[in-house]
Amino acid sequence: MHVTVVGCGKIGQSLAMLLINEWYVTELTLVDIVPNLAKALAEDYKHAAAALKRDIKIRGLEKVEEVENADIIVVAAGSPRSADQSRRDLAVKNAGIIKGIAEKIFDNNRESWYLIITNPVDAMATLFYRITKSERVVGSGTHLDTLRFRSEIAKRLEVGVNQVEGFVAGEHGEAAVPLWSTVKVDGANLDEVLKKEDLEEFKNGVERSVKEVAAWIIKHTGATICGPVHAFRDIVRSILLNEGKVMSVATPYRIGEEEVHISLPSIVGKSIQPILLDRITEEENEKIKMAAIAVYRTFNQAVENLNLKAL
Repeated sequence: MHVTVVGCGKIGQSLAMLLINEWYVTELTLVDIVPNLAKALAEDYKHAAAALKRDIKIRGLEKVEEVENADIIVVAAGSPRSADQSRRDLAVKNAGIIKGIAEKIFDNNRESWYLIITNPVDAMATLFYRITKSERVVGSGTHLDTLRFRSEIAKRLEVGVNQVEGFVAGEHGEAAVPLWSTVKVDGANLDEVLKKEDLEEFKNGVERSVKEVAAWIIKHTGATICGPVHAFRDIVRSILLNEGKVMSVATPYRIGEEEVHISLPSIVGKSIQPILLDRITEEENEKIKMAAIAVYRTFNQAVENLNLKAL
């Protein structure tokens, strides 16, 4: 299968290295506007493929319009987030980049899946969707937040992370919505594991960590890389292999007469179908709606600056 990664910064490079190890990836295309960057990386990755004894075609390009017939295109191009920035702060700057990619890459890849990971990811996925009109545009959404959520719960309860179920929905960012109604620990509800008087403090602590940990990692290491790229690899794998895994990814969500990409727990494969909605509380549903409004506000700001009001 042919996977393309557009944007060869730290995230794009690290994701590409992971994908070399994926048995189903037979062709990998790297794209970056920096002269010779993608081509040099492609040569380096060919040497890695030789060590892995993998027959995989790897090439580097500088023009996205030269990409053809990819099965999935991961859009990672854009300005990275610094520790003192909100993901929303990147909207206007990255919207111009996403617009250019969407307009140039779609004609030769009309049947491709598009995984948008550029921040603010929900607004950027919405923008890409509005430009291409493709039903195969998905944002990485809150799958990463979900992994952080489970990791933090497991750490605080001193259990294995594989014993923890639960999802985060809404926006990848400030309006992330921890879905406590979906949480189970070794098959038990959280109120069966914790004393009632400890429950609220536990939830508040976990939520703070999920929303603040990325900035803390960026402050001390310069970027979040390992967690994100493994989350993105999860989504690529589940789509291409039609695994049907349940993940919180961002697909169109209607608010009034508008649609924005918002995450809900969904079956991810050759189609993406939100599920578990019957387990979500009314309060959680309201928070998801508020997240959608926040994403639309961010999207609208980018649209106004790009003079794309007709979208």
